[in-house]
Amino acid sequence: MTVLVDSDILIEVSRGRNADVVSKWIDLSNSDAAVLYSPVSVAELWAGARPNEYDTLNYLFRALTCHVFRSTKKRVVRRASTCGSTDEAMESRSRML
Repeated sequence: MTVLVDSDILIEVSRGRNADVVSKWIDLSNSDAAVLYSPVSVAELWAGARPNEYDTLNYLFRALTCHVFRSTKKRVVRRASTCGSTDEAMESRSRML
């Protein structure tokens, strides 16, 4: 099974405030499922990250696989890719502030 998680789930998981979401996340992480995220999720989480959340986000994204979706005229092509390191995302964010 492959699961693509959205930003809202990753936010809830990283902040750990919703016990039901965290419980389901733990079940998912203990399964054989491949858990994917998109480059958009990386951008969204880092854009709203608080300094005390940086380490958590680094650990979270290192445990998952980035998946890039490319569109062609005939079909959507899926391919696994790196989304850039979270260190690069933090550097980019700090330049924007």
